[in-house]
Amino acid sequence: MIAYSSALVIGLIIGLTGSGGALLAIPSFVYLFHINPLLATTYSLFMVSTTSFIGVASKWKAQLVDWRMVWAFGLPSVASLYLTRKWLLPRIPDPVIHIGGFPLEKPMGILLLFASLMLGAGFSMVRRKPAVQAVIPKSLAKTWPLFIVEGIIIGALGGLVGNGGGFLIIPALIFLGNLSVQQAMGTTLFIVAVNTFIGFLGSLPNPAIEWPFLLTFTALATLGVSLGLMASSKVSGPQLQKGFGWLVIGMAVFILLQELR
Repeated sequence: MIAYSSALVIGLIIGLTGSGGALLAIPSFVYLFHINPLLATTYSLFMVSTTSFIGVASKWKAQLVDWRMVWAFGLPSVASLYLTRKWLLPRIPDPVIHIGGFPLEKPMGILLLFASLMLGAGFSMVRRKPAVQAVIPKSLAKTWPLFIVEGIIIGALGGLVGNGGGFLIIPALIFLGNLSVQQAMGTTLFIVAVNTFIGFLGSLPNPAIEWPFLLTFTALATLGVSLGLMASSKVSGPQLQKGFGWLVIGMAVFILLQELR
């Protein structure tokens, strides 16, 4: 019961912040349901994609999706994530490397990479002040190549660890794109929805997927998204930004403690 309740919490986080689903989904699948980390990344992609598509509708209506950022950031990220899931991930050896005679197995390596990325993104959200401008300046056009490169990198990282990269995209849109927190979260939610859907397609076919379990978990998460969307309008942007950052840091520390003990 406690394990399945985590699905509600995951959906709540997605509804509130526009991302973060995989931050709880992967640890839930691995540590509560004892699912192999590689399969957990596939489950995470499906669940986050479904719930994000549902949640993005309200953001779209509220004009909180910036399409210039979707094109500049989202398209390179989608292509990179798909190629990583379809081509790169299956070709990574297991164990990945031997360190002092200790074999670093592929599942553990993925979780350690995941936790490291979470720590960096979490601290960037907690330490920096949120942007207050909701309009992108014209000079941003000069920085679009940077967004394209960053989109490719985030897509590749998201493909490796099984998420849409939302916890990395939000800081980039706020601090480089000069979007407000709410607009960055709405735009991120759309990018994440497309990213994770394409990434899941790149993981198929996979006979190990247990569809009854995955659909049940996703349905509960969808309910959580609805609750999160209702509550998001009552929480200020700075509060969301800092709270999201601390959540990311906390989950990263938990994963590191579990894997390195």
